[in-house]
Amino acid sequence: MPTWDVVAEWFRRRPVWVADGVFALFVALMELSTRSLLVTESSMPTPVAVILTLSLTLPLALRRVAPSGIVIIVAVVTGAQASLGLSNSGLPLVIALYTEASLRPLRESLKSAAIVLACATGVLLFSGAVNMVPLNVVVIAVGWGLGYRTQVARDRATALEARARELEHEREERLRLAVAAERTRIARELHDIAAHGVAVIAVQAAGARRVLHNDVAGADAALEAIEHAARSSLSEIRRAVSLLRDGTDDGARAPQPGVAQVGELIDRFRAAGLTVDYRADIDNAQVAPALGLTVYRVVQEGLTNVLKHAGPASATVRVRRG
Repeated sequence: MPTWDVVAEWFRRRPVWVADGVFALFVALMELSTRSLLVTESSMPTPVAVILTLSLTLPLALRRVAPSGIVIIVAVVTGAQASLGLSNSGLPLVIALYTEASLRPLRESLKSAAIVLACATGVLLFSGAVNMVPLNVVVIAVGWGLGYRTQVARDRATALEARARELEHEREERLRLAVAAERTRIARELHDIAAHGVAVIAVQAAGARRVLHNDVAGADAALEAIEHAARSSLSEIRRAVSLLRDGTDDGARAPQPGVAQVGELIDRFRAAGLTVDYRADIDNAQVAPALGLTVYRVVQEGLTNVLKHAGPASATVRVRRG
């Protein structure tokens, strides 16, 4: 890690007044190096000027701890310097106003800036430094304006971050709901597949058991139907489970059943012993895959219920567009 990053990380782990204290010392050195503080127009001795300069700059160490109080202190010391004929760069006042405007509410910081402006203007007029009034106005306006602009930018960045987090949460929620809906759909598919396969197998097994000793050919046909139903159900279950497990379709090469496969479904039920009267008045090519699958499952569920619960009954299936 570069040396500067190490120093920055060290300061981030310390209270804010530590970094601001270093910054205040730097500003104090800048102010003390200004010739106007060391060689003054009045008879004020240099030690007093140094004391006033330190009183003006060192409180900046607490500028983020008590911004409003620091503005008052800096403004009072600045006014005292002006009344004694001393001058400064105006940087401490700009920093104090900037800090308050960037951290405190608009009304509070604007009120402080107005009070400081009024008092400083009064002191300059009373001391006869009328030519310094415009510069004083500019210094105060610049300090407050930069601070307020920083607060607006920070609030906007915070709002954008919050919105980004909200959008991410919404995206994750939509994804979670989509996954839940897909799992529910696959669960329904598994139920339909298993119920149909088991019903056909049960009926065919019962028929095979009854005719096993008297009609070997009939029993063989029933067992063949059981095998076909079991293989078909296992294939569809494998496809559905693969989607549920990792989102991949192991049976992607085999299309999902639709209206075109309803006839084959009817034949399997007829082979299981159910009498079905079936007619489709629809063009299979005009049916969307999702709608075709729904039609197939509805017919499958209905005929499965007839086969399981209706006993020796018949069924009529009509597929048409309405």
